[in-house]
Amino acid sequence: MPSSAADVGKLPQILVSVSRKNFRRAHDRNLIKRRCREIYRVYKSELLTRKRQLPTYLGIIYVGKKHESFAFMQQQLREVLDRLPAATSASEIEPPTQTAP
Repeated sequence: MPSSAADVGKLPQILVSVSRKNFRRAHDRNLIKRRCREIYRVYKSELLTRKRQLPTYLGIIYVGKKHESFAFMQQQLREVLDRLPAATSASEIEPPTQTAP
């Protein structure tokens, strides 16, 4: 967590990880990473408007075994990011339930 009140409103640095075990080809892994970064980029302005203390770092680990649509990934990642400022520790952030379209 940020150490001072000055860090409130500062965006966390993100790490996106996709397993090579599930996606053998680099272009598949890169596509998923690009989608996650784009979803975060679009949504980060909404995170700043909340005026809550955000973590310094944020790790996004894609554990799916198949490609999902951009809309589905956006919905799932937004659910997690919506819960982010309210949670006080990483153990309180539960991944959303998987409901495939």
